[in-house]
Amino acid sequence: MFMWLFNIKKKTRTQPIPQNVDFKIKWQEVEELVKLKKDSTLKQALIEADKLLDLGLRTKRIKGETMGERLKSSRNLFDKNLYNEIWQAHKLRNRLVHEHDEILSFQIEKAISTFKKVLNYLNLI
Repeated sequence: MFMWLFNIKKKTRTQPIPQNVDFKIKWQEVEELVKLKKDSTLKQALIEADKLLDLGLRTKRIKGETMGERLKSSRNLFDKNLYNEIWQAHKLRNRLVHEHDEILSFQIEKAISTFKKVLNYLNLI
C-alpha cells in the first residue's frame, strides 16, 4: 500500500526459465496416465498437461508470473478459437484443483487434447 513511500519494491515470484526439458518425454508420461482411464489418473494427466504448457510458455519466454498471466501475454500467438480453448482447458484444471468439482472424464480428455494441440502448435512435442 505505502510501498512507494518507502521505496520498497514488490517481491515477484520469478520462476527460472526451464532448461533441457524434453517435452516429448513429458508428454508421453501424460498420455500414459490417460491410457489408464481411471478418474485419478485422468485428473493427474490434466494437471501435468497444464504444467507442461506452463513450462512451454516459460521456455518461449512469455511474460507473466503465473500461468494465467502468461496465457494473457500469449494471446497474439494463437487464433481466437484456439486461445479460448486453451483458457477453457486451464480453467477446467483450476476447477479440478481448487473447487474439487465433479468433472466428467470426457471434459478432462478434451482439455488434455487441447493442451496437446497447443504444445504441437508451439513445436514443443
